[in-house]
Amino acid sequence: MWSRKTITTLRRFIGYGRYETEEQLVLIRQILVVAEPYVNFFPPCKKLKEKQRIGSRVKKTYYTAQTPYQRLLASAS
Repeated sequence: MWSRKTITTLRRFIGYGRYETEEQLVLIRQILVVAEPYVNFFPPCKKLKEKQRIGSRVKKTYYTAQTPYQRLLASAS
């Protein structure tokens, strides 16, 4: 079974049409082989630094957006 992130990635690259044949499934798997490394390493995302509760509200502070690849390189040094 595919994870939620995989399904979202798949839909972003091939659209929301219905795919039913074996040939289409083979093509989808080939697209995923190329698309998953891109999604997992290169789009930047923000990570949560801290959360503070102020009354009924929650204030969130984030680190600067980095790609997972940049985080990996920074952790090695």
